[in-house]
Amino acid sequence: MWPELHLETITKDSISILKDIYAFKFEFPKLFISSQSLVEIWEYMPEAKETVLYIDGQDDYQAVGQVIWEDLFTEIYIPTFCPMNGYKLLQLFSTLKDLSRLKIVSIACEMDVKMAFMLKQCLCGAFLEELNLELVYFNDRYLQLLCQALPETRIKKLNLYRNEISSEGLDCLGKVLLNTDIEELNIGRNYISRTGLESLANGMVGSKLKTLHLQECEELSPDDLDCVFALLPHIPLENFHYYGEFSKSTEKILIDNLPKSNLKSISFLISHYLPEFLKACSNIKDLLLFNDENGICFDIADNMKYLNLETLRFRHTKIQMDGLEKLMSAIVDSNIRHLYFSQIRWPLEALAILARYLPGTKIQELHLNGCNSTQDGIVEFAKCIKETRLKRLNIWSHCNSIHTISAILENIGSRIQYLDLTGARDIDRNTARKLVLQHPSLTIKY
Repeated sequence: MWPELHLETITKDSISILKDIYAFKFEFPKLFISSQSLVEIWEYMPEAKETVLYIDGQDDYQAVGQVIWEDLFTEIYIPTFCPMNGYKLLQLFSTLKDLSRLKIVSIACEMDVKMAFMLKQCLCGAFLEELNLELVYFNDRYLQLLCQALPETRIKKLNLYRNEISSEGLDCLGKVLLNTDIEELNIGRNYISRTGLESLANGMVGSKLKTLHLQECEELSPDDLDCVFALLPHIPLENFHYYGEFSKSTEKILIDNLPKSNLKSISFLISHYLPEFLKACSNIKDLLLFNDENGICFDIADNMKYLNLETLRFRHTKIQMDGLEKLMSAIVDSNIRHLYFSQIRWPLEALAILARYLPGTKIQELHLNGCNSTQDGIVEFAKCIKETRLKRLNIWSHCNSIHTISAILENIGSRIQYLDLTGARDIDRNTARKLVLQHPSLTIKY
């Protein structure tokens, strides 16, 4: 299969290659192109299942807008540095409602009230399914304008992460939520208090909202989440992500309502009743836990019989050798297929322990972020890979030298489809090219 194609900068040589690609009608899975390059290669633009357009500061927004009207793009991204105002936004998106292929719009440049008004005008009746407005200084006034348009849109995924939204704006969103198609909402890192969260929770009843992200909302106290958890049996929420602490009373409300809820995925910091929480997790398929105690592995292992997990994630966790060994022993008899370790403190023997247990598990995807190990542990881990069911491997490691990677690739087997070497030492472009040529069926990220 052809890889993704990036056309941010165009040269004479690349135009010649594009002519050949166009002539043979090759289709790429994903094409990335800048608006500046777009004008140069418009006649020879390759076909792709997904085509992402970067608006890169091109002054002739009307000309770019006319190209957008051809309805070739699935996603449009306006970056932080792009000089944009309401009039230019209108030039780009004035026929948004006629673009049936365009599903995602991401705006990263700072918004003003005119842009918010123009966006509201353009969104009504559009086919758009995802709107990303992360870190654009979106405030309550802008959100109120957006809420006027939301019932007339098909937007399923709305990202408002890291803005200036308070409970006033969230109250407005809660009132219209029932009349929208929104299934996923990210309001993390905003100035949300209990009042706004209560309005949103009440708006969830009867809505289509399945995923809620509430990361880093510092205005919320450990008691405030009870207004959401008390309604769990009555709302469609399936995925809940909150990276903060709960009070004892709030955790108890969650535990009581979890078996009666639709939740399938949850992530937060367990600090009080972890064993009781795990016993209530029979419906949970994807679990991410934050806890800085080695005992978390023992608790999960002891309660594995109550769990039906497919994905288990650890973050900011301290894990010792005995805890990891007991956890992996329990995973052998589980249905866990995806295992993530991120930003944790590992024992030096970590990889050796994983190597011993992985062949007996059902794990198909393994992420190891920050796993120190001895050279013997790396070699033992590499030897076990062929005997596992792994298809995707991510090894962010301080030991990620070319020697480590060579040991892994020698034993990788044909089953592995994806290898992430991000952060690996000693991996330059030439080395990566050799790895790709030696393993043509393997997708390698570095």
